[in-house]
Amino acid sequence: GIAPRGIKAHGTDLYVANFGSASYTGIVASGTVSVIASGSNTVTDTITAGHGPRGVAVNGDEVYVANWHDDTISVISTASNTVTHTIAVGSGPRGVLSLGSNIYVENYKAGTMSIIATGSHTVSATVDVGNSPAGMTAVGTDVYVSRFTDGLVSILDTTNNTMRSSCEIDTTAPIISAVASSTS
Repeated sequence: GIAPRGIKAHGTDLYVANFGSASYTGIVASGTVSVIASGSNTVTDTITAGHGPRGVAVNGDEVYVANWHDDTISVISTASNTVTHTIAVGSGPRGVLSLGSNIYVENYKAGTMSIIATGSHTVSATVDVGNSPAGMTAVGTDVYVSRFTDGLVSILDTTNNTMRSSCEIDTTAPIISAVASSTS
């Protein structure tokens, strides 16, 4: 696939979101999800997803893929490697996290998180998480969301889908860059 952006394992298979590419006409090509058998390192299937697939999460026997350009999530059955559901979410879905019976989708452009109930494949809640959510992880029942443009990490309490708080990252620290040294 073109421009792989996200990857998750289901058993010994790897599901890789291939973002696709924009042609010179400005039309964005549909993206794909490659299925790779980890034992042989071969592509065993290619699944057409939405436009610009990025983040990937696995919940049970389903793979959830965020489609950046059409603001949707593709749900893929691992039994058939086909898209079984397409779910509308907020603008610019990027990262996807599986926690319990929910999928958490960070909507980068909207500054929100869509919460998908895996049993019904519907958005059960949308929560404002702040500017440009660009990474997340779970600790217990909390989802921590990094906010790219304002140097904060927001904390979502998943027991009631409300924001607990935010903490500021030190934005005044000097930037350290690596410089390659050469010896002669």
